[in-house]
Amino acid sequence: MSLFINKELNTMVFNDEEFQINRNYIPDLFLGLNELNQDEPVHIALDMDKVPMVFVLFFRRIMQGSATSIDVYYKENTEILKTALKSYGMPYLNIKDFPHPLPDSSTIKE
Repeated sequence: MSLFINKELNTMVFNDEEFQINRNYIPDLFLGLNELNQDEPVHIALDMDKVPMVFVLFFRRIMQGSATSIDVYYKENTEILKTALKSYGMPYLNIKDFPHPLPDSSTIKE
């Protein structure tokens, strides 16, 4: 999984490049979120064909315990995801509506 943090835009973008289902990504998500300005709205894009449900639960927990405005945008557009989000009281936001251009991992310099 690639994680792109843009402090200037206050965004995080995840993609499924080299994603491994058995790896614990929660520390990466937590550290990435801490890099952003919590006093401004945070925009997160999950540019993944299939979003692991643990990501949804993690962001739900963060959103519940934070005064920060957090919007999560999803590439996955399935009824299963939408139903899960609805049951958790979370909106479905399509990644096409992400307010900033998505990074292209082939053009990012390390």
